[in-house]
Amino acid sequence: MNKKWSLRILSCRFSSPRVGILLLRLDSNKTLKIVQVYASDVDEVEKLYAELESTLTVKATYTVVMGDFNAKLGR
Repeated sequence: MNKKWSLRILSCRFSSPRVGILLLRLDSNKTLKIVQVYASDVDEVEKLYAELESTLTVKATYTVVMGDFNAKLGR
């Protein structure tokens, strides 16, 4: 990561082995939350979605959710 951006990190944490959250300060009143998700196990997809929903309740000006959502829903 560029040093300029590394100085803007407010927090970086993993809410589980499959969900990581990076919170950056863009300016004095704007933040960017980046949520990285890896969903590999179909059996745990509902648990993952519940965890993702609780992660999204944390306020930020902008939110980006990205990752590997390869779990299959339904038949």
